[in-house]
Amino acid sequence: MLDRVKELITKSPISSFFHPNVEFEIVVDASPFGLGAALQQKGKSIAFASSTPTQRNYAHIEKKPIAVVDGCKKFHQYLYDTKFKMYSDHKPLISMSKRHLSAMSSKVQRLYLQLQCYDREIIYKPCKVKARKG
Repeated sequence: MLDRVKELITKSPISSFFHPNVEFEIVVDASPFGLGAALQQKGKSIAFASSTPTQRNYAHIEKKPIAVVDGCKKFHQYLYDTKFKMYSDHKPLISMSKRHLSAMSSKVQRLYLQLQCYDREIIYKPCKVKARKG
């Protein structure tokens, strides 16, 4: 058992190398426990990003856009000036991204303004496993 734990601790979570000619994907998520993003190509992870403790305390409707912005900022060098797909289990993100800025709260407006330089397509991908509170 101890050998298995050592193996899991030392094993790298990166399962693929960066390929410059392959389309990027970002998978973003937010839960009561934190925010995160994974940069992928062809479904294989290249890098990961996670939240700061303060962001965990935000309202849930604000956490998802924050996860999107944080993921884009963290992986800016890969995503700038390229088209990419972003996957989220939060369906309102799609409609929020199509709304006029004046229909959003000022906090969400500031978040979406930070995304203007990215050519992204947000795709809804239902979550298979729900996080349990407690």
